[in-house]
Amino acid sequence: KSNSSLELVSGFGRAEYCCVYLPDGTASLAPARPGLSLRDMLSSLCEKRGFPLKDVIIYLLGKDKPLSLDQDSSVFGDQQLTLELKVTFVLDIVFSGRTLGIIAKSSKNLGDALSAVLQKHQLRPQDVQVTLSGSNEPLNMSTDVFRLASKTVRLDKVKVNGCRPVYGEGGRGLVELLSRAQCSRADDQRGLLTKEQLEIPQFLQMPAENEEQTSCDQTQEEDCTGGEKL
Repeated sequence: KSNSSLELVSGFGRAEYCCVYLPDGTASLAPARPGLSLRDMLSSLCEKRGFPLKDVIIYLLGKDKPLSLDQDSSVFGDQQLTLELKVTFVLDIVFSGRTLGIIAKSSKNLGDALSAVLQKHQLRPQDVQVTLSGSNEPLNMSTDVFRLASKTVRLDKVKVNGCRPVYGEGGRGLVELLSRAQCSRADDQRGLLTKEQLEIPQFLQMPAENEEQTSCDQTQEEDCTGGEKL
């Protein structure tokens, strides 16, 4: 194995070789000879790496159309191929109590794989926390899906002051503010209200000697307003 992580996969008979780029970031040379299908060409490589052949998707480098594994490999001598896998992992949606099976290409990241689920629940990536089952360490949305194969991933909403926000169809920002208010006690936000805090400040109070002149009852309402009552 060279410093560039390029391997030579042995084959029988005279053959040209194609370069196969793998999901783990390495590359291998595989024999491309007449009568040898892509499936047969890749079988020993996939077995060595622990890649299930049934989950393999192969492309010409830079192309989006997958190649048939039954195609003769000799066509791809001196070509560059990209090997991807159909990665499956379990998604445990904590806030809804549902469990889903997620299938994504190995070239995708976690954010790509979860985009449809987040959209369905009207959530943004920053609204959720994703962890591996049994761990409290958050996963980055840029994590390669390849690293999550056959694992269980937990998806939960980010908690605000210990409470899990619930988003409806209205504005998300307002709901977040209301959630904070509901999850906090009154004395956490403004302090406990006391009688003294409810009294009128001194500078707003009228002089004591004018108290009788400025007070009025309901029967004197018109006189006290200083004008006609419309």
